[in-house]
Amino acid sequence: MQTGGAVVGALFSGSFAAYGRWKCLIYCNIFLLVGNSMSLYWKNLPILIIGKFLYGISAGAFNVFCPLMTKEMAPK
Repeated sequence: MQTGGAVVGALFSGSFAAYGRWKCLIYCNIFLLVGNSMSLYWKNLPILIIGKFLYGISAGAFNVFCPLMTKEMAPK
């Protein structure tokens, strides 16, 4: 499920970059925390699957936003 979430996160994160990369990274961290806590404290299988999917979305979005932030912050 993480791989499917990473594909979704990577595909749709480019359109959200217009709102600001810093804000998008903060939202990715929120998805990461929610997904990890759902995976950690799961009581039934659907909660675990949703948590892993949210974690995958944040991982895919991080793969888009982190290189962009590094490119902006690095000296020429």
